[in-house]
Amino acid sequence: MVNWRDKVDPGLKKFLETLIIESRKQKNAFLEADDPKIAQLWCALADLGKQMVELNLRLNYLERALVDVSKKTIGKSTRKK
Repeated sequence: MVNWRDKVDPGLKKFLETLIIESRKQKNAFLEADDPKIAQLWCALADLGKQMVELNLRLNYLERALVDVSKKTIGKSTRKK
């Protein structure tokens, strides 16, 4: 019998496997659900959502840092003139 995961695009397969492994960490929770398969999907979606929030926080921090650095650099160059 062919595993459906073997048919997944090779570029996505690594990410799929990682997401499945991460969602399994919530196994005790989703096994209590009426439909564990759907609950595991929701756990995977929650994990992705958490990752997005964390990445957005990092991005915002870096953007603010770049704006601060550019303001300081611009301020120094105009004072020299």
